[in-house]
Amino acid sequence: MPRRRSPDSEAGSAKKVKVGPCLESFPEKNPNPVLRLAADGTVLYRNPAAGKPPWRCEMGQPVPVESLRLLVGQALAAGRTCRQDVELDAFLFAVDIVPLPAENCANVYGHDITERRRAEEEFQRNQKTFFELVERAPFGIYVVDSGFCIAQMNISAQLGAFRNVRPIVGRDFTEAMHILWPEDVAEEIIGRFRHTLATGETYSSQHFFNPRNDVAILESYEWELHRISLQDGRYGVICYYFDSTRLRQVEAALRRSESRWNAAIENFGEGAIIATEEGQLIYWNPAARAMHGFTSEEECTSALKDAAHTFELWTPDGRRLLSMEEWPMLRILRGETVRQLELRLRRLDQGWERIVSYSGAMVETAEGEHLAFLSVYDLTEKRMAEQAVRESEAKYRNLFMNMAEEVHFWQVVRDAGGRIKTWRLVAANPPALRTWGRESLDEIKGKNTDEIFGVGAAEHYLPVVEKIMAEGLPYSYEDYFTHLDRHFRFTSVPLGDYFITTGADITDLKKAEMALRQSREDLDRAQAVGQIGWWRLDTRTNVLTWSEESYRIFGVPPGTQLTYGTFMASVHPDDRGYVDTQWNEAMHGTPYDIEHRIVAHGRVKWVREKAYLEFDDHGLLRGGFGISQDITQRKEVEEALRLAMEELQRSNAELQQFAYVASHDLQEPLRMVNGFLKLLDERYRAQLDDRARKYIGFAVEGATRMSQLVQELLEFSRVETMGSELQPTEAGEALAQAFANLSGVIQEAGAVVTHDALPLVLGDHTQLMQVFQNLIGNAVKFRRRDCQCTVHVSAAREAGQWLFSVRDNGIGISSTAFERIFVIFQRLHTREKYEGTGIGLAICKKIVERHGGRIWVESQVGEGSAFNFTLREVSSL
Repeated sequence: MPRRRSPDSEAGSAKKVKVGPCLESFPEKNPNPVLRLAADGTVLYRNPAAGKPPWRCEMGQPVPVESLRLLVGQALAAGRTCRQDVELDAFLFAVDIVPLPAENCANVYGHDITERRRAEEEFQRNQKTFFELVERAPFGIYVVDSGFCIAQMNISAQLGAFRNVRPIVGRDFTEAMHILWPEDVAEEIIGRFRHTLATGETYSSQHFFNPRNDVAILESYEWELHRISLQDGRYGVICYYFDSTRLRQVEAALRRSESRWNAAIENFGEGAIIATEEGQLIYWNPAARAMHGFTSEEECTSALKDAAHTFELWTPDGRRLLSMEEWPMLRILRGETVRQLELRLRRLDQGWERIVSYSGAMVETAEGEHLAFLSVYDLTEKRMAEQAVRESEAKYRNLFMNMAEEVHFWQVVRDAGGRIKTWRLVAANPPALRTWGRESLDEIKGKNTDEIFGVGAAEHYLPVVEKIMAEGLPYSYEDYFTHLDRHFRFTSVPLGDYFITTGADITDLKKAEMALRQSREDLDRAQAVGQIGWWRLDTRTNVLTWSEESYRIFGVPPGTQLTYGTFMASVHPDDRGYVDTQWNEAMHGTPYDIEHRIVAHGRVKWVREKAYLEFDDHGLLRGGFGISQDITQRKEVEEALRLAMEELQRSNAELQQFAYVASHDLQEPLRMVNGFLKLLDERYRAQLDDRARKYIGFAVEGATRMSQLVQELLEFSRVETMGSELQPTEAGEALAQAFANLSGVIQEAGAVVTHDALPLVLGDHTQLMQVFQNLIGNAVKFRRRDCQCTVHVSAAREAGQWLFSVRDNGIGISSTAFERIFVIFQRLHTREKYEGTGIGLAICKKIVERHGGRIWVESQVGEGSAFNFTLREVSSL
């Protein structure tokens, strides 16, 4: 029969309204994003909504949403409109792509469906419990929607009255009825459904017994119709029916004719398998063969025990493999009845698995033969859908619970006259509860707003709730809570008799706005203090604007007509050519950031200028912005600093020469003093008393120490002047030479010195050897007496350089002395306890710094020390 056109379709066929000029501004005023994108995804047009978060589209830039670029290409290639849901941040948009092939671009229209999708998901969750209850009910249940299509159906109905109609869900109800029933019966049923849908009257059938079109049997049903509201807001019809004769008719059909039995089971929607009492599989219907991966009856009729080579049965969670004795068919052969046993079926040779439900029992044929009958129902798609629903529910619940903003869901309560009286809390996420000072949702769920927030809360927010419920549109507003000293921005969205409100703490934003205002005021003052002026050029109006500070800097009277010539007249004559060249290059895209002289009020001054110029697609100047800063004082300071640096370098060179000459020239008198003191001691020792000999010893010791200090001072002064050019140097070779120089000291102390493989570095071989020698010598000198001295040298690459470490187990160093030990002549111990001049670590520091590195120590008293220093890689040449 031809389908009737629904009222919706008739409305859709009405004469189209001609769009007038009044709608030309629609895209700009549209609160939803409207874009025009080139084939490569470049934004050719965007309305204000598309420039805001979460879209953030910019003219002339690629659209930030990658999936839109792909959709535009697909729409242009297909030449037809494409639609897809796009998720951006926490929002969901339905996006339509309308291709414009002639212009090689596409229009993009987005519609925010975030709240609608949430409402749909909540509705689906509410319905889920109901459908789980009725899904496996022993009686049939199905729903016909307003478009007269079968919207839902439980398993009993699918396997019962509608068992031979596939697909069934989503099918036209009129078509399904004519498949199942004769013309007059089908029309009567259709009429009953239409009457209930139109009037809402419940209908209960009398005894209904009629032949079917698809199966040559009579069936008896009792059925009842009710009108219900569906998820889309329209009405539908739900039918409950009970098959009171099916089992009897099937049994009678089996007794009357085996051919009828075969015809019925061949067209059975479920899989059917029959085995003899001996376990021989003698029959598989087409559904069962397809479900188990067989293409012909010959390859599947075999002994049940042979099936174990092809299949495995596992528990639904896939954790336990069933033994052969636990297989449903063998349980039936043992006399058990199996009902909806859900298992995981795996086919070994084809590598797939399905989730199936088994039911069955032993049956007796008309001839008295006992057979094992097993029905198999494929649950794979259903379980996958259920899993997807669970994951989706968990995902959105997790999103709701973990949103940074507070979210609360309310139910509106009206009085008898339909006026809004108050609203009750349905749900709230943790941020909302924290803002309200509540421990859990349970203590306030179901309470109205006055009970939660105190008397007067409903009166305060009633205008907002009335507005959103009356207009049916989202509404945003701000509020300040004195008890929290916080500002919030709320957005409320109506959902039928409910509304959902999101709240964001904007206290920091408010403070930032205040700080921005203060910053702008400070900036104006800072420009005057910092002598920074600005200018702006608008080529559309050919207007050049200067700030007051710019007039003052260039010595131009305020109000003077501003041109490029006005500016160039202020430039120092010797710098005009340079400035003009730089500006012309800037007109071709070169950055403009220069310093030059000007003449203002007869005085030569220095200014720094920086410009930001904008060009159109053809390279023509559209405008620009720039700053001019009076840097005369800075230039004067730089010149003074330059002269001071030259003087400092000259002074340092003289001091360095003095240190070298002084230390070198002191050696000769010290040797003479030391020599004559020793000669005096040798020749007149017998004539001197003990005190005189003691004084001579002190003098010799002092002269020797003075000579050592002068020698090390000479070495210290030569670090910069006498060092070799830095070049690739094997650190391992420098360490080996240090070992050789210290071999006697190391052997005498019984120390153990080890090292890792050391790298090639940029350095001076002799000076690196000196660093290793000083650090290892110190480690041996300041060893502990209660254990063997150990020293280890290592190196590791770190941030483009080599980090060396000389680690010992010696007496350690207090953290208060970490910096002092690298200062020349600084000692931590007396000379009587540890000999030395206190200059070795200062030399190490100067050598390392000459190599472009740094040196430091890590230590704890009594636990040893680690002297670390860095050297450059050879690649840094």
